[in-house]
Order: sequence, then structure tokens, then C-alpha cells
Amino acid sequence: MIAPSELRIGNYVLIGSLVWTPIDGILSSQVFACNGVGINYIDIDPIPITPEWLERLGFEWDIYYQGYCDGNYLVNIRENGTISFAYGKRRHDEMQFLPYIKYVHQLQNLYHAITGNELKIK
Repeated sequence: MIAPSELRIGNYVLIGSLVWTPIDGILSSQVFACNGVGINYIDIDPIPITPEWLERLGFEWDIYYQGYCDGNYLVNIRENGTISFAYGKRRHDEMQFLPYIKYVHQLQNLYHAITGNELKIK
């Protein structure tokens, strides 16, 4: 289950731990996804950040930085599973370790807060 306060329209979530979908609408008791189908919060799960999901969201592997890049943004998945996020031209100087960012919807929210743009499937 994901806390309702963590979600925004457009966030990707799992329904029944099998099917991923973007959120179309949010109410206090449920979310709407799959073209308007109401789903209780208890039935949705977060999507873990994986290399496959980063590529799906438009990030590309950068051998020099050993992470996934999208323009001026770099995401690293560390061996212990934590995520690091870097921004700017000198990425290593601006590296921020974000142990609380573990799921795709959290990365989408962070990306939107920093860039003002939505992180969508490419």
C-alpha cells in the first residue's frame, strides 16, 4: 500500500502486484487508474526502482558515471539498494544520497519537484 499523500496524478503504481498503470485521479478513499477504474489504496503497491524502469522512463546507462542519465540528471542504484541522485554539469559534486527514494512514484515526484517536468515512459 502507498500512502495517499505520496501520490500524484500520473504516478506509476502496481495493481495487485502484477499490472503497472498510471494514476488518473485521486480521492481520499481510492485512486482511479486503468481509464477511470476505482481502486482502493490497499490494492496498489509501489514499483521498485530498477535498471529496467529507469530505461523505461528515458534514462540511459552512462559508462563514465556508472549510472543512468537523463540530460543533466543522474540516478545510481547502489549495491545496498539505495538510490543516489545527481544534477548539474559536475554531477559528482552535486551527488545527493536519497535512502528514502526506493520507488518509481517517489522518483517521479522528486524529478517533478526539481525540474517542473513529468517523468513519463518514453
